[in-house]
Amino acid sequence: MKIVLLLFTEINMKRRIGCYAGSFNPFHVGHYNIYQQALKQFDNVILSVGQNPSKDGIERISKIPHCIDTVSFYSGLLSDELKRLERAWGCDVTLVRGLRNIYDLNAEQNMLAFVRAMYPELKVIYFMCEPQFAHISSSALRDIQKFSDAEYQKYLVHSKKETWYGDGVIGKQ
Repeated sequence: MKIVLLLFTEINMKRRIGCYAGSFNPFHVGHYNIYQQALKQFDNVILSVGQNPSKDGIERISKIPHCIDTVSFYSGLLSDELKRLERAWGCDVTLVRGLRNIYDLNAEQNMLAFVRAMYPELKVIYFMCEPQFAHISSSALRDIQKFSDAEYQKYLVHSKKETWYGDGVIGKQ
């Protein structure tokens, strides 16, 4: 009797899938902080790397760290990517977004208005990054890289063995 109940419960449970979408150029420790927070709320988090024509390119695809379990690449509208993922996974997919400050919130509200116009059923969740990552942006890192690759590398996530600790220092597990 217990086995039947367990099977019945497992079959009827909906998977909770998050889609953390962005251009991730580069994918840095601030992005990883949001990803880790999302993993605590969802059964799986898909990192959806969008091709943004106004941002630099294809080489970033090879720079997605191995610590990300599920990666999707898309070009086109985010609303179309979310619908595609829902069909592929057979369940609702919630858009995951990260915020550093009030300026990010304003930009997110504008972007969300467009996406909701194309996909009214959209579900979205926002995560605030930890304070030690609030100053990090991909565009600032690309500027730093022009002058010092060593400084640039300090902000990237390099392998599955690395973990961010509360003080913002990366270390080996």
